[in-house]
Parts: sequence; C-alpha cells; structure tokens
Amino acid sequence: MSQEPYKLIVCPQGPENRRNSEASVIETKDGRLLLAWWHFYTEDGADHSPGDIGAKWSEDRGRTWGDSFILQENVAGMSTGSPSLLRLQDGRIAFFYGVKNATDDLPFEVVFSQDEARTWSEPVVATPEPGYWVMNNDRAVQLSSGRILCPVCWADDCYHPQEPPWKSTVFYSDDCGKTWRRSKTWLRIDDPSGFQEPGVIELTDGRVLMFGRTAVGHPYRAFSEDGGETWYGLEPMANLNAPCSPQSIKRIPETGDLLLVWNNNADESKDHQRRRTPLTVAISRDEGETWENVKDLETDPARTYSYPSILFLGEEVLFTYYDSKALTVGDCSLALALVSLDWLYAS
Repeated sequence: MSQEPYKLIVCPQGPENRRNSEASVIETKDGRLLLAWWHFYTEDGADHSPGDIGAKWSEDRGRTWGDSFILQENVAGMSTGSPSLLRLQDGRIAFFYGVKNATDDLPFEVVFSQDEARTWSEPVVATPEPGYWVMNNDRAVQLSSGRILCPVCWADDCYHPQEPPWKSTVFYSDDCGKTWRRSKTWLRIDDPSGFQEPGVIELTDGRVLMFGRTAVGHPYRAFSEDGGETWYGLEPMANLNAPCSPQSIKRIPETGDLLLVWNNNADESKDHQRRRTPLTVAISRDEGETWENVKDLETDPARTYSYPSILFLGEEVLFTYYDSKALTVGDCSLALALVSLDWLYAS
C-alpha cells in the first residue's frame, strides 16, 4: 500500500504578512532544497501589494525547513515576485522574477548562479518589450536543444487595457540567457478573459506543448514545431475541466510520463471561476492526450488551492501551492505536499 502524502504549511501567513504564495523549489548539488516564494510583507496581500522573494533551505528533502531570508529584495515600484528556479544544462541555476513597477509595466529579469545559489550575476531582462508581462511561478524551461523558454501572457495595462488583454507567447534565448527574443505568434481565444498564464513542456516527438488557463471551463493548448518561434492549433483541452486557474505539467524522470496538477472543477455556479478546489493530480502515458490515475491532493470546499510548483526527488514528488480561504484573495499561506511515485501510480 502506498504511503499517503506528507503535507506541511511551510510559510504561514500572519497579521503583517497576509500572503505567502507562488513558489519554486530547486535541489542543489549537495542535496539541499532551496524554496523561493512571493512574500507579501504588509497587512494587505492583494495582487499589487508590496512584496519580495523570500526563501528557506531544507536539509531533509522537504520535511523541515530553516529560517526565512530574503532571496530578492523588492526592486519594483509595486512588487517583486513570481519566482522560477531552473537548473541549466551548463550546471548554473537560473532565477527568474517579475519586477512589477506599475499596472502597465511588468518585465521579468533573470540572474544566474555558478556557486549553487550563494551569489548571483547582474540581472538580464528576459522580456525586452514594453507592457505588463505575466510569467507564473516555476514556469521557465530549457529544451533539449539548449534553448530557454519563458512562457508569458501580456496586457498593455492590466487594469485599463486599450486593447484586449491576456494573449500568450514565449520569449526565448539561444545564448544561455544573455539575450532574448519573442515568438512570432500571439495566442488568444475569443473570450474577454483571453488565454492566460501559459506553461510549456517539450514532448518526446520534439514539439513543444503550451497550455494555459481560460474562463470558459477548460484549459487550452497549442503546439510548436520550431522550439517556440511559432505556434499553431490553439484548442480546448476538452477532457479537462477547470476554473480560471493555472495548471502545471512536468515529465516524471523515473517513468517518462507527464504529471499534471490543476483544479479539477466542473462547478457551473456563478463562483465557478474563483473556486479553486479540489487540487488534483493526474498522469498521462500518451503525451497529454489522455489523463489517468486522477487523485486529489486537497479537497476542502472551504479552502482554495492554486499556483502549484513541481519538483521531482527520485521516488518522490514535491508540490507547493497556496492555501487560502475559499473565494478570497490576499489571505494565503504556502503549502507543501510530498508524495511518492507509488501513490501517484496506485490504482
């Protein structure tokens, strides 16, 4: 019988720190884990409230964690957050974060470490075009070719747009993150919410799959055959129900299958798009065409769970996600779940 998931509130919210949310975790070469998350440091945890990027270390593969510290101070007019930690093929760690200066000015920067997160390079702008760019936590990917992809969605102004917002694309780098170019393709659906908060994963046939959230009851997907320079085939992932919340997909190193975590919610009520529960996982053995072994990580209808990250640790998987009161924003703790591959695959 497979062991039940190990769960922990790793970063609890408090009266002067109302929100700890979007996170990314990486394993260093000495076996420690570095957790980075969006740390909102005021009594108001709304999306545009002041924030920086907090961090903690674990020396026992996620069971316990050390004291908090600031990995990246707030260098923005509003908030600095939404981290992605990525191990590159050349051995360095890349650390991406958003610099939210205003509702029409949100670039993403990247810094690099050659000494396992002890020191960092000077920042490089990974989204070198104007506007409000959104890249979710734990989203940056390096393809087998060495190309680095940053999947993003865009608005000219997230509060007062002059044109329809939330179309998606990628920025990519072929020189190890020194310079960045945008894809030739924009992806958007015919709905006011658009096609938002994309993620990408390389498929075994060499194509790249983009997936993202919508407000029409299903995630959508598209494909690229040239490493993200162009995209085609935007369509609903009709076999998945979801509110307007993000999904994450990564490949399980031990088996080669795809692992999905999302809000498996078919509720048709007026609150459907904000009801981010349950938090569910599933496995695909056919590159995302079908999903099986559907299991819930979290089910409390009075809570909401979203913005997951995924890290594989041998025979275990570590997830992070925010845990908040249902239908609220700005009152989030960061939760963690460790599950075995046996649990994921058990019938």
